Amino acid sequence: LGTLVQNQGKQAESAKVSWKILDASGKTVATAEASSQSVDIDGCVAFTATATLTDPALWSVDTPILYSAIVTVEMDGKTRDAERVSFGVRTVLFDADKGLFLNGKSIKIQGTCNHQDHAGVGAAVPDRLQWLRLGVLKEMGGNAVRTSHNMPTPEWVEGCDRMGLMMMCETRQMSSSPEGMVQLETMVKRYRNSPSLLLWSIGN
Repeated sequence: LGTLVQNQGKQAESAKVSWKILDASGKTVATAEASSQSVDIDGCVAFTATATLTDPALWSVDTPILYSAIVTVEMDGKTRDAERVSFGVRTVLFDADKGLFLNGKSIKIQGTCNHQDHAGVGAAVPDRLQWLRLGVLKEMGGNAVRTSHNMPTPEWVEGCDRMGLMMMCETRQMSSSPEGMVQLETMVKRYRNSPSLLLWSIGN
């Protein structure tokens, strides 16, 4: 578990970060708390801690079970910020001879390439339309999607997490140039808690 805390106040403050892990039913299954640290004005400090999930329910295409982490930041004893982050627990193994294993089980990727090209709607896509599209892909037997050729919207990624669709995530700039690698790093960090994400791509 890790969180960055930035102090935009007028004086140095003592900060503390805590985490509460909830299962799919909303039950608290783990907690963690990082030691207090002083954060200077305009300063940024990293807080880390460890939490253990006993016998976690695994995310898969058939059972897309999600957990939630509630992260709370206290400054000088007062709650200043909080965020709820969804995540899943699963293992992924790519074997050169035997293919993909999800949670130790062999699985074949049956996916589609998906541009953000919703005819008649444009790029400002309603969330419901994205979920509808993912639902149709799943009904036709798909278990994976590839985004082309841009970082997907958070709503698309959330839909894959909740509906059990594996994802290959692609950047906008098809290049391994310094700028292209920065875009790739940003994409990986943005969606690193999403269990649907198995692969990242810099282009065709």
